[in-house]
Amino acid sequence: MKQIKHFDMRYYLHGDEKEDDPGIYYCRACDDFVPRKHFYEDCTEKNDFERFQRTLKIWKQIKKSGTQYTRPINAKNIFE
Repeated sequence: MKQIKHFDMRYYLHGDEKEDDPGIYYCRACDDFVPRKHFYEDCTEKNDFERFQRTLKIWKQIKKSGTQYTRPINAKNIFE
C-alpha cells in the first residue's frame, strides 16, 4: 500500500512576510501577497494593526483546535 505524506499548510497573519519571498507580505484585506508599500499606499483607509490583532486571535483559536495549519514561532510580521 502506498503511503501518503501529510504536509502542513502555512497560515499567514495579516502582515506576515512570505517565507520564500522576502519583502513580500500577506494582506488579509486583499487576500494576496504584496510589497510593504501596499499597506501605506493602497490600503491606507484600513487599520492594519487591528486587522493583525484579529488574525492573531483567529490563529490562536485555530491552533487550539488541532489543525493542519502551521505558523512558525519566529514568523516575521510588519505589525509586531
